[in-house]
Amino acid sequence: MKFLWIFCFLSFPLLLKSKILETTTPPKATKKDKVILHHGDKRVDSFYWLREKENPEVIKYLNDENTYTQHNMEPFKNLTNKIFNEMISRLGKQEDSYPYKMGNFKYFSKYKKELEYPIYYRTHIEKNKTEEIINPNLLSKDKVFFNLTSIRISPDEKRVGFLVDTTGRNFFTLFIKDLQTGIIKETDVKNIAENFEWANDNETIFYSKQDPETLRWEKIFRYSLNSKKHTLILHELDEKFWVNVRKSKTNSFLFFESEATLTSETLYLDADAPKNPPLVFSKRKEGHFYKVFDGGDAFLIKTNLDAPNYRLSKTDLNQTSLEHWVSLVPHRKDTLLETIEQFKNFIVMKERKESLISYNVLNRTTGIQKIIPFTVVPATPYILENYEFDSHKFRFSIESLSLPETIYEHDMENDQQVLLKQKIVGGNYDSGNYTSLRMFAPSRDGKRIPLSIVHKKGLKKDGSNPTLIYAYGAYGDNINPYFEQEVISLLDRGFIYVVANVRGGSEMGQDWYDDGKMLNKKNSFYDFIDVTNYLISNDYTSPKKVYAWGESAGGLLVGTVINMRPDLYKGVYAQVPFVDTLTTMLDPSIPLTIGEYDEWGNPEEKSFYDYIKTYSPYDNIKPQNYPHIYVTAGFHDSQVQYWEPAKWVAKLRETKLDNNLLLLHTDMNSGHGGASGRTESLKQLASGFSFLISIEKNSIFK
Repeated sequence: MKFLWIFCFLSFPLLLKSKILETTTPPKATKKDKVILHHGDKRVDSFYWLREKENPEVIKYLNDENTYTQHNMEPFKNLTNKIFNEMISRLGKQEDSYPYKMGNFKYFSKYKKELEYPIYYRTHIEKNKTEEIINPNLLSKDKVFFNLTSIRISPDEKRVGFLVDTTGRNFFTLFIKDLQTGIIKETDVKNIAENFEWANDNETIFYSKQDPETLRWEKIFRYSLNSKKHTLILHELDEKFWVNVRKSKTNSFLFFESEATLTSETLYLDADAPKNPPLVFSKRKEGHFYKVFDGGDAFLIKTNLDAPNYRLSKTDLNQTSLEHWVSLVPHRKDTLLETIEQFKNFIVMKERKESLISYNVLNRTTGIQKIIPFTVVPATPYILENYEFDSHKFRFSIESLSLPETIYEHDMENDQQVLLKQKIVGGNYDSGNYTSLRMFAPSRDGKRIPLSIVHKKGLKKDGSNPTLIYAYGAYGDNINPYFEQEVISLLDRGFIYVVANVRGGSEMGQDWYDDGKMLNKKNSFYDFIDVTNYLISNDYTSPKKVYAWGESAGGLLVGTVINMRPDLYKGVYAQVPFVDTLTTMLDPSIPLTIGEYDEWGNPEEKSFYDYIKTYSPYDNIKPQNYPHIYVTAGFHDSQVQYWEPAKWVAKLRETKLDNNLLLLHTDMNSGHGGASGRTESLKQLASGFSFLISIEKNSIFK
């Protein structure tokens, strides 16, 4: 016994040293070479095995990476907590949304101090009685992850349906609450997509169902709350198409939409007759993408037929096929028609020119068009809740990189505009302390890349300013410069924050998107590098002061860029990055792959295979110095599988020549969007920002 005690005493330092080594030594994933052959080309993937989700060795590796990250973030812990508290302070103790009218009620939500989720309320307009609709804070108790979405009030206003996901993988269950009794019931509508609508009989619900493996929204069902019967309405067999159900603004129609990147087809149904078969609005035609809106006395159609930037057409309610469409607003080469908000006597067109959004009001009686004036330019406007069809008042918000959300109501009859509310930002925030501006950076092939920039006033352009550049550049998604209260923690520490609208988005029109996808994808990367060089050459910053930030497809962007020009960046923040592009696009069993062919190209065709291989971040890691890198992943991510960032980090560790920090944090309880709840999500962002700030400020990392 004495000997055993002496042995334990003597061995304790060795055990302690071993434990320290476990946390200070980077984890090293085991190499298990897998040969992948395509088009006569041989690739060896040493970390392919990390996709074995149930393998204990995989779980151990991810946990080891998390432990290593935690250890290396320990010196930043105080800063992380400080930044997190700053973010929380800006949220304020209590935050109410501005009420909007729908039917006989006004609806609003309210955040209360220390609660993770907003509570939803409504007030009866005539009775002036307020009632609680849903309190997600009660429903989420004992849930590690909780996402409540798609709140839909029944047409008779007596019930509310909503969807809940507790895994982070976007498989939802439908719940129904009786607003008269307060009783909430879980239905047998389970494992569905984030999409459902009520028919007008208050008993029938239509919902979308995804394939359990590919996660493609492929079926639409009709469900009876009385009989509990599920009836298949639409099954989309083309694997490039996704389906969804949408109710029209007048509540007269249900639209069943099949959409791919380049092509769409809509079926429609009288919402008063949910048992009838839906009718085809206009048969699909390759390359023709259209979207239907209910204009009350006619259908309104946004269409790209002979109109790359879209035009607005209309047709009679009983003559929907293409030959009956009449043009309302023609195609404009310099203006992208993004969407519309329809009213009985007006149509508000959301348009984009030179990357800036405007609202163009079309008087349906006179045909006169008027642009709604904005009080702040440049700014990003958003269409808010406009549920009343027979109204002449249009509600929208404006914000910028330095201006918090400001809500307006515009009277389309007399052009009068009323400020309803400006979001209160806590923590002594003063927008007057910051400067936001817009400019264009030249690309290497002569294009103009829109930039939105924000920094503290008094900034000196001497090349000494740490600068964080954010970009996305994919799917035609527009990245607007909106108010991000979280970024203030960077600005107050001397950072410049830049949003770069690189090609692959649609900020400069459809051509801007087309020029940044498929065999033109590299333009997105070149644009990001050219933006960086522009900021450096104009003395905003310098190579040892530039940081890159990207999420998802934006993670692919920054992952590719640091393979190409690692010398330009000191640090990178890559959130759920899509970095194993070639392998994923070669595997149709992986969720979302087939539907992505129109974005990246199908690598089963050699031309696309060869092209993707030249930029895929994982495939182009090389023995060179890389910046400091902080990577996040979600174990239940359905969009970018966790193994992509995990493989990327493992290969970078194996290959890179520097001693810069490379950290991977995998949230074992969440999906693509990260942790649920407003404070938990802020914790993750605070960690990423403290990493960047510490890299910048701490001399040991220079």
